[in-house]
Amino acid sequence: MTASQTPSNLSLRELGKGIHRLYKDREHADWTLKTGPSTIERAHSFVLWARSTYFTAACNGKFKEATIRESDMTEYGPFMVHRMLQYCYLLSYDDNPLSIHGVNETYTSKLCTNVHMYNMGDYYDLQGMKLEALNKLKECLKLSEAELAEQDVASLLEVLPWIYSSTLDSDHGLRTVAASFGYRHWGTLVARLDFEEVAAENIKWVIDIISQKRGQESKIGQSSEYQDPGPRPRHYTPTPPLPPLPPVPPGFMYPQPNLGFAFH
Repeated sequence: MTASQTPSNLSLRELGKGIHRLYKDREHADWTLKTGPSTIERAHSFVLWARSTYFTAACNGKFKEATIRESDMTEYGPFMVHRMLQYCYLLSYDDNPLSIHGVNETYTSKLCTNVHMYNMGDYYDLQGMKLEALNKLKECLKLSEAELAEQDVASLLEVLPWIYSSTLDSDHGLRTVAASFGYRHWGTLVARLDFEEVAAENIKWVIDIISQKRGQESKIGQSSEYQDPGPRPRHYTPTPPLPPLPPVPPGFMYPQPNLGFAFH
């Protein structure tokens, strides 16, 4: 694209207004998203195509969806699908509690919502939405840094099993954020009465925390000539230097479940 072809700020604003109008009115929407037994969302197929290769295949392929012009998304429910459409049209979504047609969302936490959105983005190949969810999740945890509340810790521990069971080992996005939080607040976590149970049930998370500690220790004494060894995994997000782990309380024993894993 040449300089003369580059859109002006005015043109971009007009484009944004047009897309926002399509989002609000859904005029000429030609695709149905089934979000529950009796609930649907209408969308423009070209917007879905532009954001997701999944919908490109679904809308144009030889699948049943292309014939009936409908996708069944009841697994995610109306509120998560609504957020997905917010992203597809507006490139962001609201992670606060929603109300749709007078029905209020049964809401748990922003952490849970953004983990849901990350995994939705992964399933439907909405890579930009995955990044948006990851950034929102980081912001949630960053805001809790000043005064760590029990609810923040409880919310993270609640979604930990899902973070690790719903992502591949090669997908480092959510896992890196969860491990960084655990590393920073190690002292608070190990002081919990239920920590042994939590650690035993989320052993990969504990291993990731230990890996972060080793990674920080390995940087001590490195010269300024250090070169990055190569490209990171696709979802890897570098984290800033972290403080050393606080000492483990006297008498604390790490759980030793036989889960058939090995340290790498």
